[in-house]
Amino acid sequence: WYYLDRFVGVAPTIVEMERFSNLELSDYSHIVLAHGNYNKLSDADKIAIKTWVRKGGVIWGHKGGAKFLVDQQLLKTTYLSRQDVASAFKTDGLHYGDKDHLAGRQRIAGAIFNTKVDLTHPLTFSLQRDTLPVFKNSTWLLEMSAAPFVNVLQYTQKPLLAGFTDDVNIEQVAGAAGLVAHSYGRGNVIGMTDDPVFRGYWYGTSRLLSNALFFGHTFSANAD
Repeated sequence: WYYLDRFVGVAPTIVEMERFSNLELSDYSHIVLAHGNYNKLSDADKIAIKTWVRKGGVIWGHKGGAKFLVDQQLLKTTYLSRQDVASAFKTDGLHYGDKDHLAGRQRIAGAIFNTKVDLTHPLTFSLQRDTLPVFKNSTWLLEMSAAPFVNVLQYTQKPLLAGFTDDVNIEQVAGAAGLVAHSYGRGNVIGMTDDPVFRGYWYGTSRLLSNALFFGHTFSANAD
């Protein structure tokens, strides 16, 4: 909310999950799901969100928000959980004393990764370069959609730009989706693997979020 209020000049309505069912969704044009756990939303709330998007709403989710969109079959792709990525590490011959070292290898505590950008997409409006560094502090990954015109950002084949993580993590990130966007009924759904405005200082990817507000209704792409 700080980025939208301070830099975009749009004061968002901030709603706790416990109050969500009291909202009249038709009063809103966009929903932004920040990183978090949305399991507490009721089944009625989930149905209301789908109906709202189908009627023309634009919904954005990043990290845990994107996971919710996939789980609800709003975002038509799949994901690799932290457990999925961790399972790629070999554990044969490890001893109990290796446990903490392995856990450290399986993390991305904070590193900068490179993505390829579809500069023709409305969500990348005003970006000048066909690559965009993103800040990543999780091994959670969206997978590429098989549908055309849907994958807006994709991690490069040699994605690590700065920071450290294990080579196994780098191999998992390489070629994965950074941002997926497509139509759902008359509305649009946008999911991003990482936080575009991480802790209020990583602004290179922030344009993606503001473009979702201003141009979120302007694209059409079928993910089925």
